[in-house]
Amino acid sequence: MPNQQDQQAINDLFDRIEDVARTSAPRDPDAELLIQQRLRAFPPAPYYLAQVVVMQDQALREARERIEELERARERPRGPWGRSPDSWQEQPVRGQGGGFLAGAAQTALGVTGGMLLGSALAGLFGGSAHASEPDQPAADDPGTDADSGGFDMDDSGFDIGGDF
Repeated sequence: MPNQQDQQAINDLFDRIEDVARTSAPRDPDAELLIQQRLRAFPPAPYYLAQVVVMQDQALREARERIEELERARERPRGPWGRSPDSWQEQPVRGQGGGFLAGAAQTALGVTGGMLLGSALAGLFGGSAHASEPDQPAADDPGTDADSGGFDMDDSGFDIGGDF
């Protein structure tokens, strides 16, 4: 049996889903068919999807709170190095719930990290990367630095590329 915090998170998620279902446009039958096929192929998927949604929702709430805090801080007096006086306090560490919520952070990290890695690799191997061989400087090129072995780091022509 899930603990109280887990039950609340799951119930809130499904309440929101039901609200959206009542007010949204008709579902795309082709997309729904594909989703059903994938669910049959991997029955635990709803559990992990729910974890990801709960964690992303929490991250969005925290981001909104942080944005509001930063907007308020812009209006407050600043300390000697441009920081507001209360920004010196450490942020509290948020505890994880047990069971469902305990694994949700790891699941969300795995899914989003996998998407970021996939995007980076697709950019790298898909021909959209912008890396290039550095141009070989001429012997009389003023950009050549004898102390660095003839390779000027500031004018190497190297671009890490990708759309990060």
